[in-house]
Amino acid sequence: MAEEDNFSDYDSEEDEDPNRIKLPPLSKFEEDMLLMAKQRQKDGIVKPQVVTGKVFKGQSFISKPKKIVFKDFEVGVPHTQTILMTNVSYSFNSFKLLPLKDEIRDFFDIKYQPAGRMSAGLTTTIKITFTPQLNQDIFSVFPILAEDGPIDIPLECTCKKTVISLSETVVDIGDVILGETGKRVLKFTNDGALTTKFNIRAPNGELLPAFGETLDAKTMATSNVAIELDKRASEMTQEIKTENEHIADEDLD
Repeated sequence: MAEEDNFSDYDSEEDEDPNRIKLPPLSKFEEDMLLMAKQRQKDGIVKPQVVTGKVFKGQSFISKPKKIVFKDFEVGVPHTQTILMTNVSYSFNSFKLLPLKDEIRDFFDIKYQPAGRMSAGLTTTIKITFTPQLNQDIFSVFPILAEDGPIDIPLECTCKKTVISLSETVVDIGDVILGETGKRVLKFTNDGALTTKFNIRAPNGELLPAFGETLDAKTMATSNVAIELDKRASEMTQEIKTENEHIADEDLD
């Protein structure tokens, strides 16, 4: 009992401290709203936003950019982006960040100062730093939870790679007279971020000579391809024409 009396005296002295700032008590309405907000946050309950009888449909927050992309990343090198989030709903709204998937969570550092309830049209920023540990592409989402439902922002992280494309998928030399050479220029383009080597093989699998070209990132090769195709087209055309003439002679007999 003696200890309880001592605590009681201590509390009484604190209450009477003139330096303490005394806040006015919450009204019954404020207490109810506070309890409801805490319960919604605890349970993760979402509900539609209704303003003057209109129900808001769609995503209440949009991001700029719409897709979070870390392109041509290097392992161990931090890459940072700042995402702008805008409340596009009818009225006040808020959101909280949800955890990323377990397999990628350790690669990201997210800095975000909760803005609380934001009126329509207001914006806030999220700073995302991606430090890759594996040379593998990531295709996932950056999830947030608004008052009226979850929102998944596409998240793509792609490592450096070679992306080779050809100007034409079918090489059509056209009509070629026996003994002449047809010409067709093809363009090889590397749209990737890595330099690569390429070669060309004939339909029979033979590696064409003078080909072991190096194609740098974001570059194009044309001239050497045209020269080799000239030679090969001439040989292939003569073979076809000769065979056709041979068949025609047999038919005449």
